[in-house]
Amino acid sequence: MVVSYIDGLIDLVEVASAGSLNTVHEKMAQRLTKMRINQNHLLELERNLHYLRQQLLSGLSSRLMSNYQFGG
Repeated sequence: MVVSYIDGLIDLVEVASAGSLNTVHEKMAQRLTKMRINQNHLLELERNLHYLRQQLLSGLSSRLMSNYQFGG
């Protein structure tokens, strides 16, 4: 993610040195949109991993508890 950000800054500097402010503004808007999309994908992945972790822990807990007999 950081490498992508730095790469984007380099692109903007190159465009700024060769183009107009409108081109730089358009490139910045494109980069921000791409970063937001990537951020949304990371958040979705984090939610999925959280759900899988809960399922795994629930299964392990049930299996562990089934190994014990409670009561007299």
